[in-house]
Amino acid sequence: MRNIHMHYVKLIVTLMLAVLVGACGESTAPSSSKNEAASTTKQSFVESKKRADSGDADAQVNLGLLYGKGEGVPQDFAQARQWWQKAAAQGDAQAQVNLGLLYAKGEGVPQDFAQARQWYEKAATQGNAQAQVNLGEMYARSEGVPQDYDKAMEWFQKAAAQGHARAQVDLGEMYADGWGVPKDAAKAVEWYQKAAAQGDADGQVRLGRMYAKGEGVPKDAAKAVEWYQKAAVQGDEAAQFSLGLSYLIGDGVPEDSVLAYAWLNLSAAQGNENAKGVRDIVIPKRSQFSSAQRAEAERLSSNWKPGQVLRRESESASAAGNMEPAGGALISK
Repeated sequence: MRNIHMHYVKLIVTLMLAVLVGACGESTAPSSSKNEAASTTKQSFVESKKRADSGDADAQVNLGLLYGKGEGVPQDFAQARQWWQKAAAQGDAQAQVNLGLLYAKGEGVPQDFAQARQWYEKAATQGNAQAQVNLGEMYARSEGVPQDYDKAMEWFQKAAAQGHARAQVDLGEMYADGWGVPKDAAKAVEWYQKAAAQGDADGQVRLGRMYAKGEGVPKDAAKAVEWYQKAAVQGDEAAQFSLGLSYLIGDGVPEDSVLAYAWLNLSAAQGNENAKGVRDIVIPKRSQFSSAQRAEAERLSSNWKPGQVLRRESESASAAGNMEPAGGALISK
């Protein structure tokens, strides 16, 4: 079964993509701003440490986060675990979730899914939506627990009822693939729509695919592109790949090899091997794809920033009066 542990926090572009974006030549923040940020982080650590030592659970959770991220102090998962254990012993649900994540990932401790499940359960029974999703995914994937789609569905529904986007995507996937429930494309669309409406990139690209295939909704290539684009501008590599294919074959948008190459290039930069293959093998074989067009596509993807829709340079030039950047036009959020 395919891993349904989706990272809906794909809103941050990967380091590889950041290297491409860095080529746009933006000025760096003044050193004084960096010093102020470092001072603020250090002060946050000092204040959290003082309150954490006095037994404040919120401060203990925050102190653990600082150690876990290496902010203001060297990264130290062992220290993070110690502070989260103190807060978890007081019944703090977020600390319990964080401990579950440490054991699930094996950060600072040996990987132990059974321990992860126990901590997730403590937080989930308190109504913590993140713990409910994580627990549901363990049951769906059979990590640390026997695979049990009924239990997975139960926890996903609890989290989805709280508006948790990843839970809504997980429920959509269960209905789309018939995991523990009869296949129901309309139900899948319903859950994907809930997540997509919250701006969840994974929900948006999945909804786009449903429109592209005409599953649960009337087939509508233009609608599919609309949802792909919403996710693609957030940096979602799967959406960028799908959008690139749409431009390549002219499905829902006018055929455009330059935009196809540019979107595929962004997806490939994040490690999407399918995007790399189409970019390097399929597009160059197209007789109308010239070296000049390839250079334009490379410039577009190099200048792209999260939140932008790629546009051809000729379009950007004609819209110069609107002060749109050559690498793409900002979309409204």
